[in-house]
Amino acid sequence: MIYTLPIHEQRKQVCRHMFLSTLGVTERQIRTALKKRKRDGQIVMEGRGGRREAEKVEDEEKRQSILDHINKFPRMESHYCRANTKNEFLAPELNLTTMYNMYVSEMAADKKKPASRSLYNNIFKSLGLKFFALKKDACGICLRKMKENPTDESF
Repeated sequence: MIYTLPIHEQRKQVCRHMFLSTLGVTERQIRTALKKRKRDGQIVMEGRGGRREAEKVEDEEKRQSILDHINKFPRMESHYCRANTKNEFLAPELNLTTMYNMYVSEMAADKKKPASRSLYNNIFKSLGLKFFALKKDACGICLRKMKENPTDESF
């Protein structure tokens, strides 16, 4: 095998030891690289690990299905605390487990594979949603009347 290195825009033939020492590689690494070389001189990409394009498309479809599912639930924004928070609130009887189980059921009905629970949780958290209304979300008059008559549902 002939070893060459570029010197001042020219290729200079060198011994094997000089070539390997300059590049800091072993002879086996050179042989492996030459085996992976295509006809046009490029090296074939390694096939281990990494993400495949088909998986990315599937992941995007799952993300969209999660967003569609979460957006089906009615949201309320805080009435008196709007200036202090950007969060929106879902009904307090909901929780992530209930919502995810509903999502899985919906996917099973459509005969689709659901996304993972962790992906569902991450997307939910990224939307800035909460499950409870703030305690400060009523004026003083309403709070007083609710304390006086807690069974009255007009508040």
